[in-house]
Amino acid sequence: MPKVSIIVPIYGVEKYVERCARSLFEQTLDDLEFIFVDDCTPDNSIEVLLDVISNYPNRKEQTNIIHHEKNGGLPVARHTGLQAASGEYILHCDSDDWLDVRTCELLYNKAKTNNSDVVVFDIECTDGEHPISVIKAAKTENVHQFTKDMMYMRSSWSVVNKMFKRSVYDDTILYPQYGVGEDMGLCLQLIYFCKTMSYIPETFYKYYINPLSMTHDVTEVKTLRKYDQDKENADLVCKFYHEHATDQDIVSALDYVRWSVRFMIWGLVYKPEYFKQWKQTYPGVEWRLFTNYEVSCVEKFRILLTYIGLFPRKKDRIIH
Repeated sequence: MPKVSIIVPIYGVEKYVERCARSLFEQTLDDLEFIFVDDCTPDNSIEVLLDVISNYPNRKEQTNIIHHEKNGGLPVARHTGLQAASGEYILHCDSDDWLDVRTCELLYNKAKTNNSDVVVFDIECTDGEHPISVIKAAKTENVHQFTKDMMYMRSSWSVVNKMFKRSVYDDTILYPQYGVGEDMGLCLQLIYFCKTMSYIPETFYKYYINPLSMTHDVTEVKTLRKYDQDKENADLVCKFYHEHATDQDIVSALDYVRWSVRFMIWGLVYKPEYFKQWKQTYPGVEWRLFTNYEVSCVEKFRILLTYIGLFPRKKDRIIH
């Protein structure tokens, strides 16, 4: 059994996959498994990857490239990789990002020393040459508090900065099918099965922010599509926790998970039809948040401003 399996979906990344693959093959930990999932990439990503593999003959036997017959999207590609993984621990890496070469060794040693079900670590956002910002992964090593922190969005619910023990992937997990909110959908279920966690405050994961990316091209159609996907994944999390959780703190925190879905269409609520949709998305959740001491006064004030039509401000509106 490999110590760590690293799952990497591949789609449209011929410019970046070499950087990613080299950072994985040069890991200081030897006993690894690399699973690349070709999600029907339309470019030369796989050819580039094969060329990189040829430069690391010691990693060739550890590498598995799986080809999808049709494009399934990021969540499906990750799930495919997971089904093929045999490592004691699971790590995810997106193919336009990369890892510090010490990552697997330090994470694995920490996990074994502390008998951790999950090890979390920080993310460095970068333009490829210079750091932009740092996302701190955790404020605690208490699993219950960390679960609440993720639900209240005080800590990142990203899957790429968490190495989970393979046994945590329980058979009852409901796997996301949609990309927006996928990390929330998966991580908030995985953490439920964790009894112990460790935190290493180092930026092992390098998250590439492409300055030419079209992610800032916000339109009404794209906003509604993101809203639909995010709601599907939030519904999945709520269904899972209602079937498993009895802790009232966690049940209350689910309201903020629901509330996060409303974030997706906040830029449209100046239009009557979307204000109605905003209110009908988990109706009544805003009033429960008013009595929740975990929710900030700023957040509560923003709810009130929305109801009286003063939020979002004009510069924050989606007008396409």
